[in-house]
Amino acid sequence: MASQDPTPTPDPTPTPAPAPARAPTLDQIIFSSPQANHNFSRILGSLKRASLSVTNRLWSIQQDAAFVEGVAGVLRGAGAGGCGGGLDSAVSDDDDDSASSGLGLGSGEELGDGEGDGESGGEGQGGKLGPGLPLVANERCGSWYIDPKRKAGSAYFKSTDGHMGQWKFSLRRLNLHLLELIGERGGCVIVDSTRRGKRMPDALSKTLPIWCAVLNRALFPSPPSPSPSSSSSSSWSSVHHNLHTPPNVVSPSESAQITALLPSFLASFLSLSPDLDTLRAQLRGKPLRPVFLTPNNDGDISGCDDSLDCVAEMLSLAGHAGQVDDHDQEAGEGREGFHPIICLTASRQLKPHNTDNSWDDDNGTEIGPSAGGYVQGAGDDTENWAHGLTADLFWRNKEVLLAARGEGEVVGVIEEIVRREEEGRVLRMGMGVGGDWGTKAEVKEAVKGNGRLFVGVLGADVGGVDKEGETVCVVRLMPKVTPKEEWRKGKRCLEVGIGKGRAAGRILRDALPEICEFVLAYLRQTPEEAEAATSSVVDKKKVVVLCESGKDLSVGVVLAVYCWCFDDDGKIRPDDGKEVSFNKAAIRVRLSRIVTTRPEANPSRATLQSVNSFLMDWRK
Repeated sequence: MASQDPTPTPDPTPTPAPAPARAPTLDQIIFSSPQANHNFSRILGSLKRASLSVTNRLWSIQQDAAFVEGVAGVLRGAGAGGCGGGLDSAVSDDDDDSASSGLGLGSGEELGDGEGDGESGGEGQGGKLGPGLPLVANERCGSWYIDPKRKAGSAYFKSTDGHMGQWKFSLRRLNLHLLELIGERGGCVIVDSTRRGKRMPDALSKTLPIWCAVLNRALFPSPPSPSPSSSSSSSWSSVHHNLHTPPNVVSPSESAQITALLPSFLASFLSLSPDLDTLRAQLRGKPLRPVFLTPNNDGDISGCDDSLDCVAEMLSLAGHAGQVDDHDQEAGEGREGFHPIICLTASRQLKPHNTDNSWDDDNGTEIGPSAGGYVQGAGDDTENWAHGLTADLFWRNKEVLLAARGEGEVVGVIEEIVRREEEGRVLRMGMGVGGDWGTKAEVKEAVKGNGRLFVGVLGADVGGVDKEGETVCVVRLMPKVTPKEEWRKGKRCLEVGIGKGRAAGRILRDALPEICEFVLAYLRQTPEEAEAATSSVVDKKKVVVLCESGKDLSVGVVLAVYCWCFDDDGKIRPDDGKEVSFNKAAIRVRLSRIVTTRPEANPSRATLQSVNSFLMDWRK
């Protein structure tokens, strides 16, 4: 009997299933003709433009603004409900987006005493409502993400001052106006955003930390008295004099390179002779500390380094985060020994996905209409997409803009809004009013303590400077070029047809000698005034300089007049025949006083070059 073969033993290692075929990338697709390849590329370009459409940008801004308001609610102690994307669920640690940080921020849960009523007020007042930290927009992008009713102010930190190898402590953008607000409220939240591919803008990750470190070194060279408990003087200095940057955004090497420059930045700041005692008093004796928060893929808060621990500590004391007055001064002193400057990035990061340069959000969804078309940093680079729409116009017309359907309708609505605004602006200029509908645009003091120099936009209410009228000299910088012989409109009025763009910079350089001599002749006491002993009238003489923006050309002219007509003590230069010389350092000091008084002042490089050229080269 033939033996049977034994049952074969199965192979313990089964053959793995073949891997699914991977979709080819664009560079692997071969088309039958060059024309087909061209058509495909054109279609891809159209899809990319569609994903970055005005419609998608406005909806992305709305989504990010909801996130910012949600964060403000958490910091305000009013609960986190209502933040688009689930801020109410948790404040997430950066290394694990799904992990709770332990703050226990449940929906509707109150933090601190929650005394804020949440009602909105006018711009510049919204940040003073409730016990939370005020919202500050880093211009120009930040204002798109903050309801003007909640906006407490503006900051001017530029990303270019934090670019690799170009680190800078800007003497043109000192942002010292923030210190009083920070001291009163115990800190602030500075809102900004950036375009795809970056987690946060360089303005928040580097420029602002440089600012904090330099000011801490200038204002607090040693620990405030009494010294903070449980820390030595050396450890206090190492904490508050060091550069604090987000470690997952700024490399240790770059941070070390910036740190090496801090002494030179400090020397540059001190060369302006700032009033350190006043600035220190505004901060109530506490240094600054940047804290970094960004949205994660779920719309929750992500922190960098120890930012979440800092926020947790701050929230536990939310009841004392309001304005510190005589009643709660002692309670306010109980907070950690620094003012948190919360650097809040409004937009979540989109990351590169495929070799075809398409971009995904953290959930792996490609941007475009099928995914809702989210655009990171949608409020940036408005000159390339906004069709004249500004952040202020967006918030005033948000409902009608978001109700529009289709790109064509949205653009049409924007063009109509901008057209009506321009017509109103022209009408208001003719009536001597400006700003929002029915409000008068005021001229503002250009140099605190000077009392004579004022700046504003064309059409502003000049009569508000001095009710007597005869003590005001007005210099208008007109956007249309006119011959020099037509500039003088009277003994106290000069209308300089300076034009726009590059032409304006060139004409300004030639016009400054006449402008400054015209103003100086007005300010000096005339023989008739001397004979009549009308010194009181001379003391009241004021100069108003107006331009289209009130921030560029007019500021440059005020700087030239401030240097040319006033000595270091603020007195009008006498007609004694002495020649006065200027250098860049002296001009820089005068400019710092202007930008400290008027932080929105933003003279262009061309404007400042014209002023420097006139002051350093021109001779009578």
